Amino acid sequence: MAASLLTEWVSKGECLGGQVFVWASGQVVTDFAVGSSYHGRPAAVSDVARLYCAVKPVISCCLAHAADLGRIRLDDYVTDYLPEFGGGGKEAITIRQLLNHTSRLPNLKIDPYKRPFAESLSLACRTPIAPRLWNSDAQYNDHLAWIVLAGVVEKVYRMEFSEIVEHLLEEFVPGSDLRIINPNKSKYAPCHYKSRDGFTVVPQPDSSVLFEFANPAHGGFASARGLGLLYKELVCCAAGTGTLMSAPMAREVIAKSSLVDFGIGFSQRSCGLGLMVDIRNDGIGGEWSRDSFGHAGYVGLYRVVHGFADVQCNVAAAIQLFSVGAKNNWRFQRLGASIWSDLGWPKGGCPNEPKLPRQFDSSSFYVFQTGWR
Repeated sequence: MAASLLTEWVSKGECLGGQVFVWASGQVVTDFAVGSSYHGRPAAVSDVARLYCAVKPVISCCLAHAADLGRIRLDDYVTDYLPEFGGGGKEAITIRQLLNHTSRLPNLKIDPYKRPFAESLSLACRTPIAPRLWNSDAQYNDHLAWIVLAGVVEKVYRMEFSEIVEHLLEEFVPGSDLRIINPNKSKYAPCHYKSRDGFTVVPQPDSSVLFEFANPAHGGFASARGLGLLYKELVCCAAGTGTLMSAPMAREVIAKSSLVDFGIGFSQRSCGLGLMVDIRNDGIGGEWSRDSFGHAGYVGLYRVVHGFADVQCNVAAAIQLFSVGAKNNWRFQRLGASIWSDLGWPKGGCPNEPKLPRQFDSSSFYVFQTGWR
């Protein structure tokens, strides 16, 4: 059903193309590409695209692995690793608070594609804490927190962020093509928008910058398979069969840690450590359990990539579209629901989910900020 939906949208000229990857109960059950990925090139499962905000959980994985090794504690102060972060009311901010959006660090847009990562990190560290703008303990931080966290990762591992990610993936997530910089350029598929002349590439940095400057907030590259394999490893870790992190650490990362406010007039979302929790409230259709988690990547207000998983259902998946449009968010709802249906599960929720009362509002999730994400 997922394949037929995507094929239908491509045949109608509404969508350039896309990929869907699904792993369930120990095996890959879906891994396909439909349509085109770039200038008439037939889409392939090996095509890689920019992850935008969907790259953020990679930082969580790096820090969780380091915590398991005893190199850090998630409740350590950021200044323990980045002394220059102190000042401006930030001395007591912890790693956990940056991960779950409770730090009150301002959401200034620092574009890592306009300067080397070290300069972005220096600017982020000099930024003072923000006053409370509305009555919420957690306010979504789209930019600065992730630059600072990547700086912590570099201090802990004593390597560049991009090298750390590549090393961890090669060791613990074999087969994943996820990279922070320098993807396979021959397989790169930029995002497109529909114009009068067909599909046109979304404006992006020059390739020498896009492929070589680390952007821990909105960068990174992967195929749906490459992203989905990372979520598969998180499911395995939570079940005690993975290797990237221990089961207790995985459960801590994917558990609800805060209720994040996306701004006045927008709904709140339940967050773990660098992840959104309960994907039914995060724009993915299907009757997934409240133990589901994931993160999307957006161009403007519309998602183009989403990795997600469900521990109760023993499923990991990723969807990537090669074009953006006003119906993209609806398409992810439909594809998520079709994946649920394709797995053959009945209505009424995840078969393995305990019937517990809900703990928070189930209103829809809307993106607070505009811009390339």
